[in-house]
Amino acid sequence: MAVLEAVLCCAAIVVPRPAVAFAATKSIPLDTGWTIVFDKENRGRELEWHIPGKLPASKPIRVPGIWEAMPEGVGYDGVAWYSVRFRIPANWNAVAARLHFGQVNYLATVWLNGQLLGEHEGGYLPFDVECGSALKIGSPNTLVVRVLDPGKTPIDGLDVFATPNAKETWYVNWGGLAGAVELRPIPAVEITDLVVVTDRAGRSADVTVRGTSHLATEQRLDLRASITDQSPRTIDLATSPGPFERTFRLTVAEAKPWTPETPNLFRVRVEVADGQRTLDARETDVGFREFVVKDGDFQLNGKKVFLRGVLYQPYYPETLAQPPNSGWVQREVTRMKDAGFNLVRAHVRLAPRELIDECNRQGLLVMEEPTCGWLHGPDIAAIETRVKREIEGMIRRDRNDPCVVIWGILNEMSDQVWRVKESLCRYARSLDPTRLVFDDSGGWSGAHYYAPDSDQPVSYFDDHPYRRSPLSGEDETFFRTIGESGKLGFVSEFGFGGLTDLRLAVGGFGDRTFLDDAQLYANYLERARKDFDAHHLDRVFLSMERMWADGQRIQAEGAHDMAAAMLANPKLDGYVFTQWQDAYSECSAGLVDVFGAPKAALEAFRDLHSGTPLPAAPTPAIAPGRPPATPVQLLGADDRLRSRLESLGFKIAPEAAVILAFSGPDLWDDEPAFLAMLSAFQRARRGATLAILDAPDADGPLVASGLLPPFKRTRAVGDFIGFFHFAADHPLFDGLAKSCFMGRAYRNVIPDETFEGLDGETLAGTIGGHSEFLGSDVIVLPCGAGRIVLSQLRLRRALDRDPLAARLLVNLVRWASTPNPATSNAERFDGDETLARYRKAKEKLQRWAFLAPFPSDEARSGLDQPFIPETDAAFDLGKEWVGAGGPMKWRIITSTPDGELDFVRALGVRERKVGYAFTTITSPEARDVTLALGSDDGIVVFWNGKRIHENRAMRAAAARQDVVKVHLEKGRNSILVKIDNVFGEWGFFFEVLDADGKECVPGLRVTPDSTKTSGG
Repeated sequence: MAVLEAVLCCAAIVVPRPAVAFAATKSIPLDTGWTIVFDKENRGRELEWHIPGKLPASKPIRVPGIWEAMPEGVGYDGVAWYSVRFRIPANWNAVAARLHFGQVNYLATVWLNGQLLGEHEGGYLPFDVECGSALKIGSPNTLVVRVLDPGKTPIDGLDVFATPNAKETWYVNWGGLAGAVELRPIPAVEITDLVVVTDRAGRSADVTVRGTSHLATEQRLDLRASITDQSPRTIDLATSPGPFERTFRLTVAEAKPWTPETPNLFRVRVEVADGQRTLDARETDVGFREFVVKDGDFQLNGKKVFLRGVLYQPYYPETLAQPPNSGWVQREVTRMKDAGFNLVRAHVRLAPRELIDECNRQGLLVMEEPTCGWLHGPDIAAIETRVKREIEGMIRRDRNDPCVVIWGILNEMSDQVWRVKESLCRYARSLDPTRLVFDDSGGWSGAHYYAPDSDQPVSYFDDHPYRRSPLSGEDETFFRTIGESGKLGFVSEFGFGGLTDLRLAVGGFGDRTFLDDAQLYANYLERARKDFDAHHLDRVFLSMERMWADGQRIQAEGAHDMAAAMLANPKLDGYVFTQWQDAYSECSAGLVDVFGAPKAALEAFRDLHSGTPLPAAPTPAIAPGRPPATPVQLLGADDRLRSRLESLGFKIAPEAAVILAFSGPDLWDDEPAFLAMLSAFQRARRGATLAILDAPDADGPLVASGLLPPFKRTRAVGDFIGFFHFAADHPLFDGLAKSCFMGRAYRNVIPDETFEGLDGETLAGTIGGHSEFLGSDVIVLPCGAGRIVLSQLRLRRALDRDPLAARLLVNLVRWASTPNPATSNAERFDGDETLARYRKAKEKLQRWAFLAPFPSDEARSGLDQPFIPETDAAFDLGKEWVGAGGPMKWRIITSTPDGELDFVRALGVRERKVGYAFTTITSPEARDVTLALGSDDGIVVFWNGKRIHENRAMRAAAARQDVVKVHLEKGRNSILVKIDNVFGEWGFFFEVLDADGKECVPGLRVTPDSTKTSGG
């Protein structure tokens, strides 16, 4: 009974149990007649609004419900006062009573007839308050509830960032009496808790009953217990006034196990009786099953099981907090099961009780998480206390349910809460020793699980990879090989969004257009319609409905291919697709839309899980075609690329009318190459076609010199929101799929970024997940009598292995060889002026030596640990070192003109690691200056060998976030910058400003020494 004793030692809290309670006197629902007053100045306490008759004029409101469901409540965060009058029948014979609240967000203070009954903090847990002598029988009662829903600005010391919420900081921060309210009688002897632990063999169930006797003297009663189809057992219960506890075992002849395929449920009933009179009773459904990790695998009832999960976001349309109607959740679970999922991950909130009940009944495993979004604040101890309360309420409510197999404590670190994750996990373990506990979904602070009956963390692999659709060859290999041999492997989030039909989303709200989510979707639809018309997308898709449907096709292909690759990966034991339903701003990500209509990806999962998957992503059977006889000129092409083009039949000649340019940021370092590009622009002015096939940088020399107009390059790699790349009806795509989104055939050439802000003819472009036009992937710009083609397509890297890339080049040259309808008269650039602008911009660039990655962990130890650049007083920039990924060398990287150094671009990946950047600053004179820096994430700075600055920030980098005063010596000065990456982007900004921190200091040379130099 050691396991059972561990359960019994936990302190109780006052929450209703999922077990059904019975009493001699019926409860009275308080679901009509409520009114509300918004206390925008927070003066209601001062004005004694809790006293009957003092509450100002109020408006009717629906309970259960949220105040955002009425026009006056939309967007309101703060204090509101609820009130209701009710009468108890004179024949209501309960000796005592309590008020039960199903859900109130966030802080509730309760008065009855002017008498304070109690206060409860927490937006998702139910709670009770006892009425005592305040309740009147046979005459009117006035119930007043003050509700504080904290917003971004603290009220009474509370704000939304430091109080447990699901995704209120992402979606809508709702408030009010979201759950039912009722008056419940208190039996003379009541059962307050029922815990049932079944054995795997299906032969017995250990039952713990806790209760309280409100009788004035000791009395002998019967405690009767039964389990389905078995004879009841009667236990003598000698009760003294106060709490009692009994533990016993119910035997079962042989129970069939609970599994997703055979969800066999058994009902345990316990009652306290005085002879034939039942004083109180509780019932709960249980199942016989064991879910563990063994030999690095998930096992259910001794058999290996692969978790095929779907993520369930904390959002419902209109109601936000609770399912909109009684059949909603049943339909959801039925569809999940029909699609072959065997797990639902109830994400960052206490799951609705309806969801748990349906998963028990229909057979769906549950990974349940407490209401613990991304919390931060100055008082981590207070945050820890609040999160523990959420964990306790979740476990005590749902610990009897066989469907719940994993308690997931944190998600992606949950901001500052990761600092106390071990304490939280061990607390969860103390409350329930029978289930797995996962500490951090995604492993952003390190992923560990706690096995049943163990409080020792075990490392496992957990990741949240969001990749493009269609899945590139590299990404398919990634999903087939992700994980660590010998460890449990769980991809607890992955996915790709599919455009949602915004017309249906808006129409689903009917005339309730004032609702926050209705307004959100209406704004998305309005913007999408404007973009559709402004960019003539009807020429590509004919209609918005066709565009939305095509976007859902891309989602289905990507979701299928990612999941299929993981199912074939022997190092993985489960995955969770993000997400089940479109949810507020994270619309497009769902397998069903905001009102539950299925998308194509749901059918793709059904086919995949049933063993009849979509065909695997094919290698396109595309003939490259023969290039036209027109020769092309090459700029910036290496020997390998030139040889490949010649093997495809391209004729290469100088001064050709079609110029293919492969140029990147190296133009800053190669002035002759820039001059060749300048000549190509001048020839385009006279009628040539210049196609720049390695996309230029927005802050690169072509823009800085004025050859190209200003523009932005925006990252356009799809994730669970989704980016969709389309091919227009243009000769560039002859022989290929066009007038549609680029699907699997294009998987190796779809770009990583798109152009924003350029005015020209878009041949290929990007649509964002909210159906807005993001930018052009291939665009034609007029240039005098000729034209400039800018392309983001990944043609160079795909040319050797994908015939589609070759076909695109052939098509491009054939089209570029056709006459160009000139848009302006031929004219020449002023080459001298252009070159002068180029050279002036070049003076602002910084050169840095870059060395990474070095190891770090969830405690950010890499920021504290001194590596070679800090420990070697004269490190050698030409020497090879050993880092987190093996041997590495210093590499030279160039800043943008505004001083940004991008570690992700330099390294090629995002990692939770540490990197160094080193340079020297040569000054013609000594002076006091200000170093202005920004970082993503933490930063340490060494100036002339001395550590001068540290900031353990977790932030997105921006210019001038930190300023440090230093003395700039005449001649050479060294600076070493150390940046750690917690997640996401990685890099820093750097400028040298005057002593007042206002203007950039001119005349400095910023470039690293090529020999030994002073480090940290």
